[in-house]
Amino acid sequence: MLSLKGVIDNNNGHEEDVLELKQNLQQLGYYKTPKYGMTGYTDNETFEGVKRFQKDNNLTVDGVLKPGGETESKLNEHLSRRKSFDSPQTAPSAATGTENDDSINRLHEKYKNTLVRRNLLTMPKPQEKTRNADKLDEVIKRNRASIYDHEGCTSYPYLDTKGNITAGCGVNIDKWEDFSKQLWNKKSDRKAIEEDYKRLKQLKAEMSPANGGKGYNMKASYYKDKTDLQMENLHQVYAAKAREIMETNLKYLKSRGVDFFELPEEVQNAHFDMAYNLGPTKLKNEWKFYHNALVEHKYDEMANRSGRGGVQPERNRYVHDLLMKAHNNRK
Repeated sequence: MLSLKGVIDNNNGHEEDVLELKQNLQQLGYYKTPKYGMTGYTDNETFEGVKRFQKDNNLTVDGVLKPGGETESKLNEHLSRRKSFDSPQTAPSAATGTENDDSINRLHEKYKNTLVRRNLLTMPKPQEKTRNADKLDEVIKRNRASIYDHEGCTSYPYLDTKGNITAGCGVNIDKWEDFSKQLWNKKSDRKAIEEDYKRLKQLKAEMSPANGGKGYNMKASYYKDKTDLQMENLHQVYAAKAREIMETNLKYLKSRGVDFFELPEEVQNAHFDMAYNLGPTKLKNEWKFYHNALVEHKYDEMANRSGRGGVQPERNRYVHDLLMKAHNNRK
């Protein structure tokens, strides 16, 4: 059942509340877990799911939940009915959550046919409830300050050095479908968003060397007065990008026998910075010696192989020092 600690809207939301809301919306068919996993950060799908639920139940359609409010109460009403309907009548008391995860997993297998009939087999078993996702969330939060510092995150859109429309912490939103789905400030309606997108595209054309322009070497602050748009939740945008990048890279590490979450914290932080900066594809394809050293847990060799071109010297030094600290701690 949902029991909110605070308001959830575009500007607010405790991570525990948001995660619980997503899980409950998913049970009721109003939320589909994105490829980067179930997190405690709000996203477009969260608010769209809430609005669909509100519309279906003749509530105020604003995408907002308040503790004890009509939307929370109606959600709990539906969840209560769903729980009553889905609980197998012959299930022992372990279904109430008084047994350990192993017992519940055995129940999951025992009532597998029931789950299949009710299309509930996709619901995770207890031991699969985002353990790694929770660990990754911790890594993402732990490195937020350093990424903000190194990436120069901004809440308004700007042109990166390649001329791509970018915002947040290096999030490429050059395509209209990516630009339009961002949670821009509430004052901006769709027409205003379209106008700003066209304005940035026009500026991109004017600055292009192919058109006689001086190129895209301006600092992000140069574009601040060129747009009225502001991202509503910079933390959310950062977390979504970080999760998407790391999910891909962690699969690659797993294929090479590396459990990322068993690595020393310094190595996790250094590798996170490398992956966020380079992207999972480039890191996989162009940094083979670095990865070989990671597989062999040779952190000093990783440090020697971690220097990147096109980044500030202090950022390379930050990663190098983290890896050398991990190496020295093993002595």
